[in-house]
Amino acid sequence: MVPAYPRYLSGFVHALEPVPHLADFVVEAVSNAFARLPDPVLLPWLPTLITSLRAGGAELAPLLIREAGRVFPARLAELDSWTPPWRAPQEPAAVPADRPGGAARGAALLPAHPATCDALAELLGCEGTWESPAADTPPGAALLTAHPVTATALEALLAAG
Repeated sequence: MVPAYPRYLSGFVHALEPVPHLADFVVEAVSNAFARLPDPVLLPWLPTLITSLRAGGAELAPLLIREAGRVFPARLAELDSWTPPWRAPQEPAAVPADRPGGAARGAALLPAHPATCDALAELLGCEGTWESPAADTPPGAALLTAHPVTATALEALLAAG
């Protein structure tokens, strides 16, 4: 794969014309190559990379340069401590503690659109009927009683952690 990598990059550069949103992916692919591979591997690639950019991507070079400028640090001194955004730890999206109306977001959609849910269940090969939970039963209680082994395994996992 290593000797063919410049051709892959050339293909990505050619794909930028119809799909300019690939610029971030191309910048990431080139960055990963230059970050991980040793100079004896990279130096023979440079003519192929430059030729592919000149031949097929000369008008796309500003797009790649703009994307690289957006991603990389502005000062050389910041480069030593810089972490690429694709390698930075991703924080999970925060779930709002209080939801409008006090109901779960998805729970209202299920009974409101049973035909859609039935069609999806049929595609997944599930059978069954809709049941409305009792007003005094918390959501998920039916799952706990239907699958006690899973609940016990989760309890053991949480106690170990």
